[in-house]
Amino acid sequence: MPARVPTPARRDGDTEKSYRALCDYARMGPGRSLAKLHRGYVSSEPGVEPPSKRLPTIETWSTRHDWAGRVAEYDDAVNAAQAEALTDTMHEGLSIDGARVDKLKRLALDLEALIYATDDHHDPSHPAHRPFLFARDQKQIGGGEHAKAVDVYRYNSPLVSDYRGVLSDLAAETGGRIKRADIAMHGDVVAEVRVVAPAVDGLSGEIAEGVTVMSATPPPDA
Repeated sequence: MPARVPTPARRDGDTEKSYRALCDYARMGPGRSLAKLHRGYVSSEPGVEPPSKRLPTIETWSTRHDWAGRVAEYDDAVNAAQAEALTDTMHEGLSIDGARVDKLKRLALDLEALIYATDDHHDPSHPAHRPFLFARDQKQIGGGEHAKAVDVYRYNSPLVSDYRGVLSDLAAETGGRIKRADIAMHGDVVAEVRVVAPAVDGLSGEIAEGVTVMSATPPPDA
């Protein structure tokens, strides 16, 4: 939610022109000056009538109506509004820990479904049985009239890498993994500490154990 931009409070004695000039002056922000405000009014576009093009008039308004004190209050109000907007932002949407975890869990389940999806038309020992974990491709063997196209199956490492990345992010969000922490001990000695999430690191072992060696033979007819 964008921060609500405050305006200087009106006071008794403000005229329409002097108050408009005060608002313009306040909105200039840090580095504002009466001289800059005056130059802006002098160079106004045709058809735009500024409160005044005379610097003495602007200076008189500033002194008579306490512009210095009022823009200080304005700056405080702007800073407070921005801080409030930032606080609101940090407590909504994906800034909330639980919301991020929920999104990551849903993504992990989607990727997991692809990794473990099976095609029962093929033997479980054949890579075609895991159509997303092993991508089917073709390779030509030989040349000329003796050339032959054979199916090859390539391990879909980007898919598994994405899955591991999501699991790692989940572990980080829930405190289950410290990816790396260098801790100084006894002055010059630095020890690297790793806390491993079993769910992340167990995936490679499971895949390696079950489907490491895969044949390049075309799948049998369904």
